[in-house]
Amino acid sequence: SRLQEEKIVARISWSRLSELSPGDAKREIWAVLRETGTRYAGKSMESCRKTKAILSNMEFLKKFPGGPKTFLRTAASFSDDYEKIRFVSQLSYFKGKGARDFLTSGFGVLRNSIAIDTRVKNALAHVGIFIPASALSSRRQYAEIEKALVDQICEPLEISGAELDQL
Repeated sequence: SRLQEEKIVARISWSRLSELSPGDAKREIWAVLRETGTRYAGKSMESCRKTKAILSNMEFLKKFPGGPKTFLRTAASFSDDYEKIRFVSQLSYFKGKGARDFLTSGFGVLRNSIAIDTRVKNALAHVGIFIPASALSSRRQYAEIEKALVDQICEPLEISGAELDQL
């Protein structure tokens, strides 16, 4: 991914962005989103919801005692996975699936969680498991489906939910 290119990483590093004025940070974030072909990045900087969310999250994390590292350590400190997900869902643009993906793939904080997206739903459909989109809009139903997948698929295969998610 282009987001891993050294020049891009340098442009969007926490230390660099947090030193820029809000306007300059906004321009840089939006430019990187567009240059890297990020899905759903707005065609104009002013209308880009992802840029707005990233700026909002930067401000939130600047004010969080100890900054982003402490925020992540705090999320990881909860014993219950759903508490970790709820905690991260404080961030703008992060809902249940995004928080799961962030904590599972991004940081390895969750082991038995599955970000049930189109990719996962399509893979499950190939083996006869169909999950209606409406079932994923409820936190309770999402948690029930996730638990059933972990209990009935992951455990017998001796893999974690995170591993199933990545397959």
